[in-house]
Amino acid sequence: MTRLRTPLKNASGLGSAKSGLDHWVIQRLTALGLCVLTIWFAVFVIGLAAASPGEVVQAVGAPVNTILLLLFLGLTYWHSMLGIQVILEDYVHMQWLSLLLQIANRAIFFACAAVSMVSVLRMAFSTS
Repeated sequence: MTRLRTPLKNASGLGSAKSGLDHWVIQRLTALGLCVLTIWFAVFVIGLAAASPGEVVQAVGAPVNTILLLLFLGLTYWHSMLGIQVILEDYVHMQWLSLLLQIANRAIFFACAAVSMVSVLRMAFSTS
């Protein structure tokens, strides 16, 4: 016996297709922000190539540089986390493993972002 099922019938009940738009927009916005901030970061680092550690701390401590560096780090980790999330969603098909890896992905990127940002803030507020 042949069953006549349309592709819509096969996909019914598998969830809404609306949830990916926010993720897509955020990934594009973080990429746009990183385009600008990466140029600033490259110029900033090249300018500090011959600097002493004290000069680096002083440069990072400048309010504009501290804010831009924190934005750069935040957007970098957020954008990277979203990219790894897409890879996990596309290529890990076991539900329990996917959930475990998604939790690990967020935890690792959050921990790295926190350590990086605290390091920048410590340099910014140090009295060297």
